Amino acid sequence: MSGATEEMPTIERFGAPYFFFSNDVDYRITFLSGSVEAVLGYPADQLIGRRIVDFLVAEHEANIDLAVTHEQRFNTDGRQSHLRAVRDIRGAERVLAVQTYGEKNEAGRVYRSRGMAQDVTAWYRHYQRLRKSQSELAKRVSELSHRDRPVLRMIAKGYLNKQIAKELRVSMRTVENRRRSILLKLGLDHMAGAIAIESHLSYVTDLLDSLEHPPNVLVSAHTPLQGSDDAGSLQYRRDSNQAI
Repeated sequence: MSGATEEMPTIERFGAPYFFFSNDVDYRITFLSGSVEAVLGYPADQLIGRRIVDFLVAEHEANIDLAVTHEQRFNTDGRQSHLRAVRDIRGAERVLAVQTYGEKNEAGRVYRSRGMAQDVTAWYRHYQRLRKSQSELAKRVSELSHRDRPVLRMIAKGYLNKQIAKELRVSMRTVENRRRSILLKLGLDHMAGAIAIESHLSYVTDLLDSLEHPPNVLVSAHTPLQGSDDAGSLQYRRDSNQAI
């Protein structure tokens, strides 16, 4: 057998929100630790022989790469880390952080996937709420030009018009014009509202960066969730200051 599986923690060390499992190349479950019942509600012995794919949430973003990662899993015994969305015994959606190893037979072929899962549903829901908030804020800010954005960022940081003009090497009148442009494009009457939008967007983006991987998970290398391609996706990053 491959020595890779020896790195997995012993089953006795963990209970909910963790459980251990193994499956074959046909996705059929060959082992489940008893703690799966505390996590998902299913008695472990009733799931042996069932297919993992029968419990997955169809079309969920966490499951999009299932076929690819499954094929990779049975071609190498290295570690894989990913998220999976499943249904618990009540039909409720749960999100799991999963780490697996490929176990080889005497012929050197991977014949079984062994792994551990952790319920990270609360983290995932919080992450999604933040991502939605970021999307809405970024969509509004996307109305601003590349000349407006540096001015708004500096205003949000407490810079005075004179300081902004000096920093960006423009005239005071240009800064004042940019301030009017910002309010007009955001549909606001006062700069306080624009500052609130920029500050909240900056905060949410930083928070999303820090939450890109589930916390306190033994899985150390999850593939980050990808946002959509709209203005509010995770692609949003604060640009560097540009001259007006």
